[in-house]
Amino acid sequence: MIRSQHVATQANIALLSAADNDDLSYVDQNFQPESLQTWGKSGSVINVEMRRYRESVLAGLVEDGYTVIDASDADDDESGAIIESVKAASEQLYTTECEA
Repeated sequence: MIRSQHVATQANIALLSAADNDDLSYVDQNFQPESLQTWGKSGSVINVEMRRYRESVLAGLVEDGYTVIDASDADDDESGAIIESVKAASEQLYTTECEA
């Protein structure tokens, strides 16, 4: 990520130089390297999580204390019952929130 950012910066400086007929090669391309390193590391973590989006979301829900049920393992009747149960709980929570 950081390497691609350096390439993009160099390309932008070249385009700005060409558009302005000015030599902008003196521009400091190593401005706040610790910020760039932090951005690169954070971006890498986010990219990995996005590749495993479903697993990341489910793990986050479990960490937050939710009970996650894998409905794909259930047969059609059981899946329907789970879906109806979730809908009923959702409607009850919505009604309670509206009354509050």
